[in-house]
Amino acid sequence: MIFKGTVTLSLSVKDENEYFTLFSTNYFGDYQILMGLRSSECYKSSVDSQTYCHCLKKRDLIDLMSTFPTAKYIFTERAIQRRLEFRRVKKQYENFADVHPNPEIDAIQLGDSSRFTV
Repeated sequence: MIFKGTVTLSLSVKDENEYFTLFSTNYFGDYQILMGLRSSECYKSSVDSQTYCHCLKKRDLIDLMSTFPTAKYIFTERAIQRRLEFRRVKKQYENFADVHPNPEIDAIQLGDSSRFTV
């Protein structure tokens, strides 16, 4: 959870194709842990001011979820919805910026001068 500052998400490389910013009281990493996924985004703290986060270890989150099954259900359902929303925003940015999700293919497309009209 972000206590103070901001965290910016990039598609796959830091400082390139930044598409989303998380602010104080937002959190991230929950659906990766609860759904057993790996993050494909790059997370970067703000450069304007310091960023402070409250961190919970993966093991501790899993222990809490096993201790409180109702909370696990609620957090898992919320994680599914958050993942869908993050993926929707990411896909919307990729379409808007005409960026291919695969960096190698994107580099080839950028090098193709026929895509650009002067």
